[in-house]
Amino acid sequence: MLVVAADAGKSLLWVAVLGFIVFYLYALVSFAMLRSSFDPESSLYCATLWQCTVTVIRYGLIGDIFDVRAVGGLALW
Repeated sequence: MLVVAADAGKSLLWVAVLGFIVFYLYALVSFAMLRSSFDPESSLYCATLWQCTVTVIRYGLIGDIFDVRAVGGLALW
């Protein structure tokens, strides 16, 4: 039983590593080609590759989920 849980944990760890590799590759492409699309006023920083990576991971996982949207005069969360 414990061996099965350890195997599942190892698989989950590898999926997380693969996810971060995908985020890093997207940040690399963004840094090389889309740097002008990032706006520091919107908390989208891309002056260095590290900033692009952190921004892509943060925006990719959280996005603007905590921003208030107004539709037809009603504030939607």
